[in-house]
Amino acid sequence: MIKEGSKRWESTTVGYHPFLLLRDFVHANWPGFKDLTAPLNGFFFFTLETPTAIEDAIEGGPCSYHGQPIVLQRWVPGLAL
Repeated sequence: MIKEGSKRWESTTVGYHPFLLLRDFVHANWPGFKDLTAPLNGFFFFTLETPTAIEDAIEGGPCSYHGQPIVLQRWVPGLAL
């Protein structure tokens, strides 16, 4: 049984995103940053102190982290991800 399971995974790799590095990057670049959460669906939720801080982050222009864009959208009830 273990041999069969091992065969299934032999062409698989495991990746890791440095969550704490992203959190520290956001903390350094967005005034009012409070918290970062990452559900298992691949999205990140950035919590800022005030609605104004959120608007500043969204309207502050394109933001990238290690060369990859961070696409922001304000949360609203019923938001479909």
